[in-house]
Amino acid sequence: MLNKAFSIKSSCSSRLIEFSPIQYEGFKVELTGPHVSCQADIFPVTDEDGLTDFFTELGLSTTPWQGQRSWSSICDDFSISASCSSLGVVVLDVTIRGQMGGPDNWSVNARIETELGLVSRILA
Repeated sequence: MLNKAFSIKSSCSSRLIEFSPIQYEGFKVELTGPHVSCQADIFPVTDEDGLTDFFTELGLSTTPWQGQRSWSSICDDFSISASCSSLGVVVLDVTIRGQMGGPDNWSVNARIETELGLVSRILA
């Protein structure tokens, strides 16, 4: 389980995604940057280790891979996928949803680019 806060900054803009430690089966995610700012409390319920496994797998990757790796919460209020170019550019596609099922629901999709191997340094 993710037991400390961490953040990932885009290598091509000032966009930043921040994760709080998982506590009481939930965590806070905040996305900020040019033209975007949102935060949500995410409750993965039965799969809180899934996000940890997702980032652990990314952190262990030392060579580019084909296809996408992804994780989403059971309520679909947060999802993240990662792909990697042959040059080692890792692209994270993030979707955060809030007020699900309510009249004021919202959704934000954003992309963050980072480098292969950076996730392992962030989580260390």
